[in-house]
Amino acid sequence: MEKEKVKKKKKMNKKEINKLLKDKKIKELVNKIKRHTKDIDKQKKQFHKTFEKRLKEVFVEYIKQFQEESKTVTREWMSGITFDKAKNIILEENKKFNEQKSI
Repeated sequence: MEKEKVKKKKKMNKKEINKLLKDKKIKELVNKIKRHTKDIDKQKKQFHKTFEKRLKEVFVEYIKQFQEESKTVTREWMSGITFDKAKNIILEENKKFNEQKSI
């Protein structure tokens, strides 16, 4: 019996949600939230592109060193630097980058 009540309650919630979604004001709010979410996603993508560009500038010495040693142009440039050092550089640059954005 309790399961039937729960099922009925869920169905009522779906009906209520559908009814709410038909309301113009609710539709407008939902659309605003969707647009806002899209804007946030665009900003995140832009941030990642900008930060990635900054990291390339920071790691240029390691990239060039690897390219000279291997005589190839490749993205596998992490020789000559430890993982921990790379991690620390990335974290520090992220901190600097965020500080610059907030100014």
